[in-house]
Amino acid sequence: MVIRNSNPNNIKKKKKKKKKKKKNFYLRKKKKKKKSYNKIIEFYDYNI
Repeated sequence: MVIRNSNPNNIKKKKKKKKKKKKNFYLRKKKKKKKSYNKIIEFYDYNI
């Protein structure tokens, strides 16, 4: 009975960790896109 209780808890913890990793990856992608946008503005300003 204790093993059965520990098994679902482990799966739930693993699922939560995967969701957190996905959120971090999305935030990192968004930050990278913002950096590229800033670089384009800098290049445009330098062209002027």
